[in-house]
Amino acid sequence: MGALVRFWHIAALAVALSSSIARAEPRVALVIGNSQYDDRLGALANPARDADLIAASLKKSGFEVERVTDADRRTMFRAMARLGQRARAAGSNATALFYYAGHGLQSKTVNYLVPVGAQIESEADIQIESIPADSVLDYMEEGGAANSIVILDSCRNTPVVRRVRSVRAGFAPIEKRGSALIAVSTSQGEYALDGDGENSPYATALAREMVVPGEGILDMFLNVRKAVLAETRGAQEPTELSNSLRENFPFTVKVEVTVTAQQPTIAAPALAPGTLARDFSTVPTGTSSDGTVMAGPYLRDGPVLMQLRDVSPSGSEVVFINNRALYEGKAVAPTISQNMLTMRSTGNVAASFTLTLAVPAEKVSFMIPRMFPETPSGITFPAWKATALSAGGSELDTRSRALGRRFGTDIEREVVTLRAPAFEGISAIRFESDPRLGTTPFAAFSAILIEGVWVEPMNGKPGG
Repeated sequence: MGALVRFWHIAALAVALSSSIARAEPRVALVIGNSQYDDRLGALANPARDADLIAASLKKSGFEVERVTDADRRTMFRAMARLGQRARAAGSNATALFYYAGHGLQSKTVNYLVPVGAQIESEADIQIESIPADSVLDYMEEGGAANSIVILDSCRNTPVVRRVRSVRAGFAPIEKRGSALIAVSTSQGEYALDGDGENSPYATALAREMVVPGEGILDMFLNVRKAVLAETRGAQEPTELSNSLRENFPFTVKVEVTVTAQQPTIAAPALAPGTLARDFSTVPTGTSSDGTVMAGPYLRDGPVLMQLRDVSPSGSEVVFINNRALYEGKAVAPTISQNMLTMRSTGNVAASFTLTLAVPAEKVSFMIPRMFPETPSGITFPAWKATALSAGGSELDTRSRALGRRFGTDIEREVVTLRAPAFEGISAIRFESDPRLGTTPFAAFSAILIEGVWVEPMNGKPGG
């Protein structure tokens, strides 16, 4: 939890619902991004960031992802072996995917991936220090994967080409085997561009296409090729070294959800006539490998319409997270709740976001779940503040808690209520949190946790 800023969710009310997920074929992926090469190989700015970008899109597309960065030869081989093991554990209908960003090269028609720390001064060093690119296919096939996808965003320019006579730019063709596709970011004899921005042109296009609903995998790579050609003005053309896939299956899994009623998981506050309750227990967060789903679309639906704005730090994501599925009760401060709203950020820093309501409210209540520390040294909880805002941005009411530490005993559920004056309704709520003591990150996690929300519209007017 530490490095993630977590604003925990608005979900669950008087009657909790659980989702029974009809899942597509299991999908497992390994993403490796190598950037920190020494001067003899040439450091690269983007592969580690490319790995983050691709991993995020793969998770949204239904893959369970392992991400590895700046890996030496042993680390890469071990990660490949784990990919094969994960494919076997997933079953005979699993799809396995390998994405690699970093240095790669071709020597005597054999393609190699270059680990961080490789010492390549001669042709013999290539075999000793590098990894044959088709090695990962061996692990996938040994794992029994029904479909194997290998994506190589490599062959970025390296001084090795000038030192070793046998090295060529680009990758050589690879023999077809099983139901597999091997895609590369550039054509034979050409270098892939690392890019001037945050990510390579290929990773940018690939990440965007990966999450297009219903798009077939072959169509996805065709669209990536078109996008990269356009972005680089013809300087880089992605291609496939080999394709023996037996069908053009949709790359992004469509999750189907059915809902069944269960016993209540929380005690709702007493509800006045006309009160609207927002339930997120049907959000299918348990279907993703990291137990999260983007919150925006779900907030715009249901009996209480809400919009997200003013998310800070910039670039943070507000998601629903299935706490119990993700941590399996092993978190430092787990709860008995499931889906909660959270904000993921890049550091353990102060953060905030605002929820706007579709209609003004007389009163808004939210519930902080029961939490129980699972460490003998106790848990420090972040400071938080919730502010009710008018349509013009005036502060109507505020509730807050200071940074606090709890040893041994649980923190019970708490209902927090914000009220508006008679002449002006609540149009938005700003949530802020700070895990720091002074300027030092101190709390075990970084945000207020919210389990449920109830809205009483002004004069009993409907809120949906």
